[in-house]
Amino acid sequence: MADAAISSYAPRGKSLTEGLVITVRLSALSRKAWMLFAGALFYGALVACYGLTIVPTNFSEGFTYRDLPAWCWVTSLVLALMPLLWMQPDFRRPSDFTSWFLYACVTVPVMFIPLLASTDDPEDVLPLMLMVLLAQLLFDWSRRGRTVRVPRVSGSLPMFMIAMPILMVGLSLALWSHVGFRIDLGIEDVYVRREEAREALNSGAANLVLRYGEAVLLGVLIPSATVLGISKRKPHMLAAAAFSVLAVFSFDGQKAVLLGPIMLALVTILTSRTRRNGFFWMTGAFACLFLLAIGQVFVLSNSSLSIYVVRRVTAMPGLLSYFYWEFFSQNPHVMLRDGALGSVFSRSPYPFGAARMIGLEYFGSPDTNANAGIWLAGFAHFGYAGAMIASVLAGWILRLVDSMALQGRYAAGCAFCMMLGLIWSNGALHTSLLSNGVVVLLGTLMIFPTLTEANGRQNRGEAGAV
Repeated sequence: MADAAISSYAPRGKSLTEGLVITVRLSALSRKAWMLFAGALFYGALVACYGLTIVPTNFSEGFTYRDLPAWCWVTSLVLALMPLLWMQPDFRRPSDFTSWFLYACVTVPVMFIPLLASTDDPEDVLPLMLMVLLAQLLFDWSRRGRTVRVPRVSGSLPMFMIAMPILMVGLSLALWSHVGFRIDLGIEDVYVRREEAREALNSGAANLVLRYGEAVLLGVLIPSATVLGISKRKPHMLAAAAFSVLAVFSFDGQKAVLLGPIMLALVTILTSRTRRNGFFWMTGAFACLFLLAIGQVFVLSNSSLSIYVVRRVTAMPGLLSYFYWEFFSQNPHVMLRDGALGSVFSRSPYPFGAARMIGLEYFGSPDTNANAGIWLAGFAHFGYAGAMIASVLAGWILRLVDSMALQGRYAAGCAFCMMLGLIWSNGALHTSLLSNGVVVLLGTLMIFPTLTEANGRQNRGEAGAV
């Protein structure tokens, strides 16, 4: 009777094993279809937010809208959805957060913003779109596979709980002292404050160290404090993170200082509850953000959310990607000659670095530090090959992060990977290693306290099977 009952669940003419295989495959296809549906909604919400809120308020920066033939929109949507064919709905590895962030904030915007901002024929922009699509593929391919063997080191949790807040408060006070400890949470003058902060830290060995200290504070210490504060329910860690955010934003007005902790809290809470459907949770949260920005404009006649969040996080990487591709397709590549090491062997053809050249060419001032993501920064230096090399190298770095995170540091790894997504969507890979604290991030993760040994063993098994 039991055998008969079990066999009744198998399709007619199939064994139980074959029936289970078919069921699993149908389930996977169903989830993939839902991913494509969610991706299409995300694409539509971003396009609507771009056309209704970003173009009217930021037209002078190059955000434009023009009528496109139907085939352009179909091609744009198809290319935007293609990465979902190999991406996974469940975030089993911390690096899945980085992959999703680059997809949502670089790949999708590049699939339609250059078409709208360009004055050339739509098909002329197709090489840029295909390059970014291939870069996303290589990025995801290089970070997957079995994890690498890394030394198993676990720092002291009590030591982290004591030393980290002290270091954070010290760095924050040193930065804040440059503006006389003035509290300034306004967003209207952030660019003025940023330029003043850049000048304040531009000279002197102590200020140079402090500038790198700020990068470590934003990319490593605040994420670490957020993870430990939420996962271990330590209010003093969250208080230290909040104090650092207040001090740094009052100092230079970086919007990433405000956005980072919000995303970190979302990721930490999400990973502490479930590791399934991470794609749907993150995609849905951002789509709601786009719709909220549209509602704010039409209901409250206020576009602050659109200007300072949506534009900066998603639209600007798409526009700058087009500017980089257009400029360096017609002019010599930099080939690392804008840095201290590269300039030793050959002189740069430009008076400024790549980011400031784009600022001069498209925004009228070399003081505008127009950074693109790792793919277009790689293109600026070595052409199409540079974008592919950056993808592979970044993927290898993430494989190392996964290997360390899956030793019981999953929550910390996810938080760090979300920060890597934010960093790499707005900067070059080689400059991020020191200037954005990526090397320090790797070292910190290696000695980060092990929070859940059981989950660490389970995650290693999952990662090896991916």
